[in-house]
Amino acid sequence: MSSRVIVALDGMSREQSLQMARSLRGRVWGYKVNDLLIESGVDVIRELAELGGVFADPKLY
Repeated sequence: MSSRVIVALDGMSREQSLQMARSLRGRVWGYKVNDLLIESGVDVIRELAELGGVFADPKLY
């Protein structure tokens, strides 16, 4: 059975998030981004997608 775990990367810098994703690669389904998406743009989604699934959760209010 594959993992259904999604790790929230909220409150982390781009580098911290990528380091965390690299360390968890293959162990979790993917990663949720919110403030990271706003701060780093869609490029971070592309980078994270190479390491697992990505759940983009932008809060635009």
